Amino acid sequence: MSVPPAVGMMLLGTLMGDWFRRSDVQAEQRVKKLASAGALCALAGFLWAFDLPFNKDRWTPCYLLWCAGVGAMLIAMIFVIVDIRGVRGWTYPFIVLGSNAIAAYFLSIMAKVLLMNTPQVDESRVVSLALVRYGTLVFVTLTGAWAMWLLVRAAVRHKGPVAHALWTPAAGVIFILWYRLVAGPAVPSTQPSLTNVTNAIGGMLKQSLGAWEGGWVFTIFFVLFWWLVLDAAYRKRIFWKL
Repeated sequence: MSVPPAVGMMLLGTLMGDWFRRSDVQAEQRVKKLASAGALCALAGFLWAFDLPFNKDRWTPCYLLWCAGVGAMLIAMIFVIVDIRGVRGWTYPFIVLGSNAIAAYFLSIMAKVLLMNTPQVDESRVVSLALVRYGTLVFVTLTGAWAMWLLVRAAVRHKGPVAHALWTPAAGVIFILWYRLVAGPAVPSTQPSLTNVTNAIGGMLKQSLGAWEGGWVFTIFFVLFWWLVLDAAYRKRIFWKL
């Protein structure tokens, strides 16, 4: 039941793209009409939700209209900033994702399904919990170091050697993560309990850092890792297109 509404969302996005490609309409008019249409869609979805609640898994029509409307208004705002005002310096991270959107979607999903949701971890064994904990720390450290190396390298080109000072707060953050995760004892379950790697990592992070902080550390570093992979592909001009 969720497929037809998802197709509807795709078609709405196609209509937005076709409207932006109109060369016979001035840019300001395109922005105004898209923003107005987006506001109407968002309002209709919001009001409809009082009768048919938002449900992302089922893609209820009110959810579709709300997301399409908000998306249209955001696209109109970004179009004004980037294409009309010419403020483009901040767009590089999004260009990396947009240039390899299919790879970003497919590779991250398959990695989560095959590498994180398929293998099982026995939470009753101290060795299994230790592997999850220290494997996560190694992944976070290497991913953070990779991201900081790119950031510092870019900053050095603009600010000079003083930009190397950025390594200090980055090392501090990694040190705090290591301390918080290692300080907390691994408490195995009293009975054999199998779970996937995603749940094992998420539970370990939330237990050591707190529910809010642990959840965000998991999300940020997962997204950051795949952005770094796509950035490397972008620099080598490797693009996956249909």
